[in-house]
Amino acid sequence: MATRTGRTVRDLRRENRTAVLQRLYFDGPMSRLALGPAAGLSSGSVSNVVAELLAEGLVEEAGSLGPDGGRPRTLVRVAADRGRMIGVDVGETRVRVGLFDLSMRELARAERPLPGHGGRSYDVDVVAGHILDGVAEVLGGDGFGGPEETGADGGGIGPGWDLGGGGVRADEGLGSGGSLGDGGGARDGEGLVSGGGLGAGGSLSPGSGRKLRPGENLRSGDGLRSGDGLRSGDGSRFGGGIGPAWGLGPGGGFGAGSRLGADSGLGSGGGAGSGEILGAGDGLGAGEDFGFGGGRGNGRVAGGAGVGAARGAGPGALGGPGELLGIGIGVPGIVEHTPDGPLVHGQTVGWDAVPLERLLRASGRLPAHVPLFVDNGAKTLGQAEMWFGGGRGARDAVVVLFGSGVGACVVGAEAEPGRAVEWGHLTVRVRGRRCRCGARGCLEAYAGAEALVARWREEGGRPPSGAGEEAALTALLAAAHPSDGSAPDPVAVRVLEETAEYLGAGLADLINLFQPERILVGGWAGLQLGAPFLDSVRRHALDHSLRYAASRVSIVLGRLGPDAVTVGAATLPLAAFFARGGHRLPAGPPTPVPAWRAALGGRMAGTGATTRGHGE
Repeated sequence: MATRTGRTVRDLRRENRTAVLQRLYFDGPMSRLALGPAAGLSSGSVSNVVAELLAEGLVEEAGSLGPDGGRPRTLVRVAADRGRMIGVDVGETRVRVGLFDLSMRELARAERPLPGHGGRSYDVDVVAGHILDGVAEVLGGDGFGGPEETGADGGGIGPGWDLGGGGVRADEGLGSGGSLGDGGGARDGEGLVSGGGLGAGGSLSPGSGRKLRPGENLRSGDGLRSGDGLRSGDGSRFGGGIGPAWGLGPGGGFGAGSRLGADSGLGSGGGAGSGEILGAGDGLGAGEDFGFGGGRGNGRVAGGAGVGAARGAGPGALGGPGELLGIGIGVPGIVEHTPDGPLVHGQTVGWDAVPLERLLRASGRLPAHVPLFVDNGAKTLGQAEMWFGGGRGARDAVVVLFGSGVGACVVGAEAEPGRAVEWGHLTVRVRGRRCRCGARGCLEAYAGAEALVARWREEGGRPPSGAGEEAALTALLAAAHPSDGSAPDPVAVRVLEETAEYLGAGLADLINLFQPERILVGGWAGLQLGAPFLDSVRRHALDHSLRYAASRVSIVLGRLGPDAVTVGAATLPLAAFFARGGHRLPAGPPTPVPAWRAALGGRMAGTGATTRGHGE
């Protein structure tokens, strides 16, 4: 049923889930009582949403508040291990890739340098290869899942199986020596090992025991009732399994307290039949699903994740621990979002309408079910600082990326998610120095790290032979501020002071245009130049700004360090996940909406043609 605004009950439920997840993520742990006003929801709506999220394993209990004249209040928080994100920073000196859990704890990282700044190092195929190699490296043995995904303790999952995203973790997977063979199930002699169970707090754990013996089988027509399990010595015939004729009834299946006993196993070619899927909270239940778009089909596990300890997955929710929510990529240049995918217009690096996502997917190394998000690197830096860093609490802010070049992200009431602006290509000097973009007099031609080092060299500075851009900037700073007490290099001092003045004038333009309450300076070069340099920049910025705008702005360094773009890129799939209310994307391409349905939906939402009322 749709409301008069075109929003359905499903839309409202998703929005409620989004509100609860976001508040718990940024302000949790919280009690249900505190969540209501924070999320703008009634106590009944909060209770319903939290119950759903707890059942799906997306949130977890986190202790309680002591009684204050009443009963203790249980706190809940987002479960950090229920998803992973990859962030990629396509910088101008390196490609950096990081793997994070939901709490943004870094699980792994990889870097690929881009030597010889400019030229061949920005070849699209080279950069795409670095991204793909870095993604493979940070995922390590987990991978995205596939025919050769391995389980714990040496157990292998043979061809015919597909564990996408998470796989089977060491403490939650298939035990020592066991493997799931061709087509699913366990091969003769390689059954499920002793001690394993699918119950509350349980897993399929290492152990030893007899495997399934011929003649020990489950008869057709038998079912598994709530509380029942597979006892020692029970199993399915070779070639059998739990096929389509078997039912796991509502509330039953492998519930809390049930287990797969020692000596039990699943025969070759078996596995779970179509429609029999992992349930929320108690292993194998009815009506739930497992992984990206899947239940457990005939002899297969659907993509998404492995077998979680004490957690199933509710309908549409995360499939298991560590499921990969997506890959976010921050790139230099303007990103055009088209129906056919994002196009990167990176004029300073020679990229003209580069279909980066299409190139990455064409490699065959990224499964179609893993979403990709491509956006401007300054925007991802801005989102990271606003979520976790120096921008928290600010309503209007500008986050500056000061690296090889310069860019900015504007965040405010009219650009809440952040808007990347090509600030580095503001003209600060007519007929000035040639910029990398081809124009003359751009701010980046004077204030970017590449230009700063070039100007020092042109005026007689001597960076180390063969030094890259970062090492050359380090040498410039050492020359201007020698640590051994020797006289500073006057050329280095003059170049730094001129750069501070140009940057200050550029920041003044941002202050006058957007009147932010906070400006954060990040990027590897900005952080390397540090607080003393920023003091000079701040002085010039305030001198060039209107008094009122200058009186309300603070100019400080970002707090997240040189990895901020990578962190921000990882928030792109996380933000999309929250916007979906914690539901995963459906597997496979979306079903096309019939034209009549699209037209009807447009009219109901007020976006299409309207009909005249009786009074007109």
